[in-house]
Amino acid sequence: MSQTNILIFGATGTSHLLVNTGTNDTQIFQSIGYVAGTLLLRLLELPNVSITVLVRSADKAEKLRKLNLGPLKVVKGSPTTDAALLVDLLKDTDLLIDSYDCDDIVGAQNIAAALKKSQKKTRVIHVVLSQSGAGVLLDDSLGRDIPTKVWDDANVEEMASLEITRIHRNVDLEFLKADEDGVIYSYLVIPGGIFARPSGVLVDAGIQDPNGHQYLSSGMPQNVIALREPVMIGEGLNYSAIVELHEFVDFLVLLVTELLSSEWERVPHGKEGYFFIENGSVQLREVSLTAARAMTGKAVSKGRPITVKEFTDLGLPEIVMHILGGNSRCVSTRARRLGWAPVKGKAEFLKEVETYTLENVNKKK
Repeated sequence: MSQTNILIFGATGTSHLLVNTGTNDTQIFQSIGYVAGTLLLRLLELPNVSITVLVRSADKAEKLRKLNLGPLKVVKGSPTTDAALLVDLLKDTDLLIDSYDCDDIVGAQNIAAALKKSQKKTRVIHVVLSQSGAGVLLDDSLGRDIPTKVWDDANVEEMASLEITRIHRNVDLEFLKADEDGVIYSYLVIPGGIFARPSGVLVDAGIQDPNGHQYLSSGMPQNVIALREPVMIGEGLNYSAIVELHEFVDFLVLLVTELLSSEWERVPHGKEGYFFIENGSVQLREVSLTAARAMTGKAVSKGRPITVKEFTDLGLPEIVMHILGGNSRCVSTRARRLGWAPVKGKAEFLKEVETYTLENVNKKK
């Protein structure tokens, strides 16, 4: 059996993962965030795994060491500020899973440069799993339009048409260009709005953020609670793709397992290696009305558009209005072809909205 080393880079709250082949051990280097912490615990369950984590916070790095989770090495650092360290960590690595920060172009460029230097030295083509987000699909509906567009990750020409000006796209293109240049095999994972809460030793120790990326299930409820009425972006007609946290991690583990198998070449990469991760979509109107019903305990069937001033006065930048009010419907053709079979969707998502609202309304009493 060939050697496998998995390396994960990232700061707490975000994550990176790299894998290398060479021994019967698997080494993982990772940040400990909302997604990454859950992934780390799952990967620790795999046989022959040795994990190294690059953590930005010295405090969280020390907390993680004290947990004695097994074959886990903790290194303090960040892809954004520690470019030389990346080169050193990559020297025995040929697979990276990156969910560090899909908007950090400096970090992405540092990783891409380190991968190129490593490839020149070792002649090994690294395998890179990079986590982006469905924000790359957003239009500028601002809640005014019901979408007719549904993106399909198996449509190669359509995926290549995404402009560099879109959210996340400049970071995505760093890895896609490296694949085109023959430096890496790129696998771009694009989840919809992630919901549900992690639990376990990392949350208990204050290392993993239990709320993390739940912007979609908390963004509008925050406004509903603050203004004490059902507000939404525009008419709330837009739809966003969604995926439950643990089912998203199920896919990441599935993809890692596939890429470590003898049949790894059957998984498409580069311009064909996009993987949307979704199990349906939710309309923003439903989110706002669900929050209002939970807050009042009464039937609520309509709301009103929130103004830009109301939104920004609550401490949220205007760009978030465009994110919450945009359409990002998509279908995860490639993930399902690999055998991913999610079961949690809109009903569970709206339950999370209800729970979040009740908890935060009670805090304000």
